[in-house]
Amino acid sequence: GITLATAWYKSLEEALKGFDEKLKDAEAVLGDDQFFGGDHVGIEDVALFPWVDRMVMIPPLYNKVLESPTLSQWMERMSSIPSIGQAKANVDDMKVIFKNGKHGKPGLIWPIRDLTTEAAA
Repeated sequence: GITLATAWYKSLEEALKGFDEKLKDAEAVLGDDQFFGGDHVGIEDVALFPWVDRMVMIPPLYNKVLESPTLSQWMERMSSIPSIGQAKANVDDMKVIFKNGKHGKPGLIWPIRDLTTEAAA
């Protein structure tokens, strides 16, 4: 039978096939603008950022984003926005979630931080 690891690597291989082309598309859309929404952060940026940020758990994809000056600078700009930067993926939390999911553990626990009290402190 097919194992979880085999399925994972097959899906990763498929994801990598068209990823370079999709990155070029994203770079072209962003162009010289600061954000996908133009000179100001827009819904496009807010919707896209969490997906790109959580790619940290898939190094072959995330590293390609970081290798793109256009997209890595966009990531930095997005991270510098306080409300977005505070919600960035915590790599240690993501590793726990990924490990639990990989081992089929039900009821994944997302360690949520209370950002309102952190901001007030």
